[in-house]
Amino acid sequence: MSQPTCGEHLRVPAQAGLVRGKRIKQWVFYQRDADRIAQARESLSVEW
Repeated sequence: MSQPTCGEHLRVPAQAGLVRGKRIKQWVFYQRDADRIAQARESLSVEW
């Protein structure tokens, strides 16, 4: 998969705060935000 394609697919989780992007020259390196992912999982696992 090409880098531009990966960047497009990671844009949505980045906007949701699940991953953080760090730009170094022309590249963007993404790292997951474990705390934010845990919060999202917790809010999605609410029992009705």
